[in-house]
Amino acid sequence: MMKFVDNLQDVHSIFLISVEEPIDNQLLLTIREAVVSNDEEYISIGDKTIGPARRVNNEGPIHQIFFDNYATYSVFNESFLIFNRDDEYTGRLLVEFSGSAYLNYIRSNSSMEYVSEEKLRHFGIHCQNHIIYIAALTEPVVSLNI
Repeated sequence: MMKFVDNLQDVHSIFLISVEEPIDNQLLLTIREAVVSNDEEYISIGDKTIGPARRVNNEGPIHQIFFDNYATYSVFNESFLIFNRDDEYTGRLLVEFSGSAYLNYIRSNSSMEYVSEEKLRHFGIHCQNHIIYIAALTEPVVSLNI
């Protein structure tokens, strides 16, 4: 069985399309692969020109990530999230943290581990415009190319 972090390793980037809770305590995230143009162009921003650059759009395949039971999740505007340099994780777009400030915060402000025999795990989804952090007891199910 493929691990969560092994999915989408060859994908350039992803976009968050939707966040849903199908029923209480379940989380369904829909993401879409970015498509990078083959054409290079120069882009004017104010009085500056940058390039050559390639446009990126959200017209690639759609995927879903389903958490059957979560403790909490947070959606951050990627422009404002400050990454903690002490966090330890594996993966690139889909990541699992072995240690993080977010997980420490959730553990100190949640009773989920006290009512379960399992330990909380911290997963991250690094999209173009959003970063999603999820604390859950089990790894999510990833459905590719829905």
